[in-house]
Amino acid sequence: MITRRARRRVNSQQEVDQIEEAATLNVITIEDSPNEESESNNMTDTEADVHMKTPEGSNTRLTACAVQTTPGLALNGPPIEQGQVAKTLPLNDSMDEEQSCPICFEMWTSAGAHRLVSLPCGHLFGRSCIERWLKEPKNKCCPQCKSTAKRKDIRNIFAKSLKALDTSEKEQVKKAFLEEQYKRSKAEENEAKAVLQCQLMQAEMEKLRKQISEQANQTKSSVASSSRGDVAGPSGSGVQSTFMARNQFSPMKATQQHSQQQRRPANPRRPALSDYGKSYKFQRTLQVSQKDARVLAYDGTHMTMVVTKPSPNQLFKGFGVFKVSSLEQRSSEYISIHSNTIRDAKFNPTGDRLLLTASVDKTLKLTSVLSNSMVQSYTCPNPVWACAWDESNCNYVYAGLQNGQCYVYDIRQTSGELSVIRPRLGVPRPIVSLAYVPPGNENSVLRCQGVLVGTLQGGWFIQNVNNENFIDHQLILPEGSCSGLYFDKTNRSCLLSQRPGKSNHRIIQSVFQLAGDCTQNNPIHANIVQRCFGGNRSQSLTRSILFPCPEATDHLMVASGDEASASVILWDGNNGKDMPKLSCTGGTIFDVLSFEAYNSHFIAALTEKTLNFFQWQ
Repeated sequence: MITRRARRRVNSQQEVDQIEEAATLNVITIEDSPNEESESNNMTDTEADVHMKTPEGSNTRLTACAVQTTPGLALNGPPIEQGQVAKTLPLNDSMDEEQSCPICFEMWTSAGAHRLVSLPCGHLFGRSCIERWLKEPKNKCCPQCKSTAKRKDIRNIFAKSLKALDTSEKEQVKKAFLEEQYKRSKAEENEAKAVLQCQLMQAEMEKLRKQISEQANQTKSSVASSSRGDVAGPSGSGVQSTFMARNQFSPMKATQQHSQQQRRPANPRRPALSDYGKSYKFQRTLQVSQKDARVLAYDGTHMTMVVTKPSPNQLFKGFGVFKVSSLEQRSSEYISIHSNTIRDAKFNPTGDRLLLTASVDKTLKLTSVLSNSMVQSYTCPNPVWACAWDESNCNYVYAGLQNGQCYVYDIRQTSGELSVIRPRLGVPRPIVSLAYVPPGNENSVLRCQGVLVGTLQGGWFIQNVNNENFIDHQLILPEGSCSGLYFDKTNRSCLLSQRPGKSNHRIIQSVFQLAGDCTQNNPIHANIVQRCFGGNRSQSLTRSILFPCPEATDHLMVASGDEASASVILWDGNNGKDMPKLSCTGGTIFDVLSFEAYNSHFIAALTEKTLNFFQWQ
């Protein structure tokens, strides 16, 4: 393709040849008269001058396209009359390149056949040129970036003039600033984790010191009591009794006996899931949507299940929930709630049939499933990805946002949020799950109440002090891409779901317990109990669950969808062994739910089209 400068040189050479030819025919007059010379001196810099060689070899200054003997067309210009001097304006190279078509190198216009148009990739052309280019069967792409384009993709640009500002240096500085900010936040997060680990080690050391001092006091008291018994005994037996007492109650020996008692398990062998002789078996499949079904929610009081899905009516687009009866396992009616995808849904634990939904349309809504009407709506600054009820006081609800912030609302107030909770350290990441943690009793390792927050890269715990003051605590969790944090109220255990990444190439389900009293001497921390390993593919944010075995409440089970096999994987939460998969129909499984209805235990697995039921039997 000829460049613009090369084309201009060719045009200039053609003009010179035409002028030389015209001069030999006495068409161009040489300006030698004083008047003409004065007029030539008064010419502006915008007039084009041409220097040509005469047959004698001397340089003579001529005006381009001087007096013509016959009417004609000026070079690259409108018709000129006889005797009229055509004045050509030089073009600025940079402006020409910015305001010209990259195919023909001619300036585009604001109207007409060569008007300014663009392709979806953003490159600009003249309409006639780009239409001629795309008309060729082999040219089905942009001439500059080679991205796919068709004639129907041409769009008119309504602009009289274009001017692009060079912001490359500004963007580079901005990028460097964001990278530096990210590194600083990451360093602060690592520092906070290191401080937390140091506090945990100090607390563990303090516990060990107390245990050692208690053991020493017990040993001293035992030795003293045995010595007093020897003095009061018969003569000659005191030395032997004292020697036996010192051997029997030596501090080292007492410590070893105590440690052996601690290591000795109370129950030598815990039963496995296979020992119960039962398992989950397929029951039926229910068609719930044509596409994009995502979340399950269950009301245990009224045994009602809802499925989030797009509106089945094409005239009234939106997203809502589809009610499903757990007794008959059939769908009943649709309730329209949001204008965009619903990311999370939770029923009120009090049983008043209020459904809390979080949506990408930046709203958090309360809907009555009984009357099929919206009760309350809150607008958030960012898309809402997760939600939760405060089960100790159901007047408070939590919303997890895409920007990493957690909003607290009081449903008795409609003015706005009650509090906004931001992580003090680390890089804010989208919140993918919220799970309420009720307060524990005196024997619980975690007594404080709050919300377990799961993000795309880990999680943190929000301590609820008095429904007005909230304190965030960073959790030290295994590194990796996180898809959710879940909590089981029966055993007060937690589940961390991680997707395959750089550090691990498989799906990992980690069962852990939260411990600590949220103080500096005993900060909250996670104790990993068991790890379960799944497949090596997880492109969607599929949900997992942690629930007790129907035969024994102290026996944990883990369930999650597997994209590779389109089935549900079950694990034994006590030993990490996987159980036979539960095959489903409908494709990728997005949500799994465990529920009880009419003295029977079920698992519901949701795909984008179907709802699959499995019964424990």
